[in-house]
Amino acid sequence: MSGYLGIEVCDEKPFIFFSYNTEDQKRLSNIALELQKHQMNIWYDKGIKRISEEEWQEQIALHIRDAEIVFFFISHGVFSKENSYVRKEYDVAKFWKKKICVVLLDKVEDSIIPAKYVFWWNEVLNKQCIEAVGLKDKETAEEIYIECYKSGAVRITDQNQDEIYCFKNSSILKNKLNIIDEMELSVAIDEIVQPIARELIEMPFKGVYNYDYLRKIHKRLYGQIFEWAGHTRTVNISDQLQYCYCNYIIPQTDKLFKELKEEKYLQNCQGNQRYSRLAYYLGELNAIHPFRYGNQVAQEVFVSIVAKKVGCNLNFDAAGRNDLVNGYICAYNGDFKLLEQVLKKIDDH
Repeated sequence: MSGYLGIEVCDEKPFIFFSYNTEDQKRLSNIALELQKHQMNIWYDKGIKRISEEEWQEQIALHIRDAEIVFFFISHGVFSKENSYVRKEYDVAKFWKKKICVVLLDKVEDSIIPAKYVFWWNEVLNKQCIEAVGLKDKETAEEIYIECYKSGAVRITDQNQDEIYCFKNSSILKNKLNIIDEMELSVAIDEIVQPIARELIEMPFKGVYNYDYLRKIHKRLYGQIFEWAGHTRTVNISDQLQYCYCNYIIPQTDKLFKELKEEKYLQNCQGNQRYSRLAYYLGELNAIHPFRYGNQVAQEVFVSIVAKKVGCNLNFDAAGRNDLVNGYICAYNGDFKLLEQVLKKIDDH
């Protein structure tokens, strides 16, 4: 049943629950629509038929109980109401010991907080929080999507039935170029992506080397071709290797980039140790394979950018693809030596 957010309400598990101020419906509709592109199941109160107050409250409580994660959208309006259902729903989520994520739609100054909300507001600020102030709707949706991954609230589709990314009854990826021939699409991708890859290595983005940085690289590389460029995949994929299952991608990338940060982005590495650690991160990124397509180019661009900061000028165009593939396979099985040797060979001193 379609509700005021303009999306179909769905309580097929796993689903997420939206708690929001009524006046924010228009602000949330675009966010909800973006999330539905990812096949997210979303339930919210305006999608149900209100028969009686008691029955309505029961439906709210039961759906909060069964949700994988409850999102609370906080705006100024939450504090201006005499009786805010957002706060009541928050108490229900606490009662059921649910995973809670707060999405700040407005910058909330202490001066506007009514005295009766002060203790509650201090508690809310200590919850997992998405700062959506200044973000575009699509960016907010992506942050919510990442939290859903962490909580297991994303439906996983098998690659053999991949109609999310591919044309129906086809293995051809849906693309902005409207190409339906696999070879033609491959050629077009190379023509678009290769110059961008070289440009990104020469003039990299500024920012912290984390998963968001990698997603930004992927979006820049493939944004002209795929709608989902820069987005974490929602299907399990494999070729010669079985890559990281979807629901583990975010935890694994979080862990990997935390390691990189703790190593000070390899700034303290000397000599051959640089190649050893670069091979490790390249191999681990390949094993995770966070995107539906284009992982190797994105991860090689990323590692090239990190490498330049430690004095290595990697030229992946000079690498034998068979050597790289074998290196990735060995790294997948815990042996990074071959990948390390490849990186040494392609370093243009």
